[in-house]
Amino acid sequence: MERILKKVLYIITAFTLVFISDYLVVKPLLKNNQDLSLKESELKATILEKKLENQLNLYSKYSIDNVNELNKKSQEWYQVNLRSDIVIKFQYSNKASSTSKFNLIINDTKIENEEEIYEYDKYKINFYLYSDILVVEHKKSYNQTSFIKIIDITTNEIKDFPTFQEFYINDIIIDEYGLTASYSRLTSKLDYYIESKETMLTLRVGNDFISMNTCNRYTWPKELSNLECVAFDLNYVYQNNAIDFSNTVTTNSKKLSTFLEPYIKDFNNICKNSN
Repeated sequence: MERILKKVLYIITAFTLVFISDYLVVKPLLKNNQDLSLKESELKATILEKKLENQLNLYSKYSIDNVNELNKKSQEWYQVNLRSDIVIKFQYSNKASSTSKFNLIINDTKIENEEEIYEYDKYKINFYLYSDILVVEHKKSYNQTSFIKIIDITTNEIKDFPTFQEFYINDIIIDEYGLTASYSRLTSKLDYYIESKETMLTLRVGNDFISMNTCNRYTWPKELSNLECVAFDLNYVYQNNAIDFSNTVTTNSKKLSTFLEPYIKDFNNICKNSN
């Protein structure tokens, strides 16, 4: 009888421990790994001060002040008030040990994105105002293209730079003159290849990827040399205190030789050292 009672007691104790671990440990862990609710009523965001870095007429560039004092491991929400009608909330929710998802809300609008930010790039955020057009820029290291969102505050319309099948955005410049995106057939900008000491470039033509040896221009494929355009810039021009996002201006269309010319000396040095 005593043995039976002991077995019953062991079973009850085991079930109790399972229940406690599930309630106190497993469920909170799962809850923490889920995306937090993005309803504004549930966001108690810590307000961060902004600093004005540049201003010209109705153009302004802001950044976050005192970034060094922030706890970069925290998953709390932060709030930046640019104007009385522009409230920005953002959060980095853990995805892995080195990356976080960048959650973003402009006024009442959740900005849908799956953008992942590395720990060393957290809080590298700039805000640009062109009258009622807000541009959010999250910079990234190692020649990665910045995360960009363009929002019309009056309509809540969200815009991205156009995509083209054969071209990739390699760089984006934002200033008092507007927004400029540099496109090329390379998946990364040339600076990345040079820093990586690469001697082979791969460019997209149609549905194909064609490689070329930068150390021997006589071997460059004709499919690349004969192309009218391997790179160009697309501009949203800021003029008359406004940006017309229904119209873009294309500039700096380049053939392969013109595109590579400023970098030939760099490639020659790489080729000499690789032999």
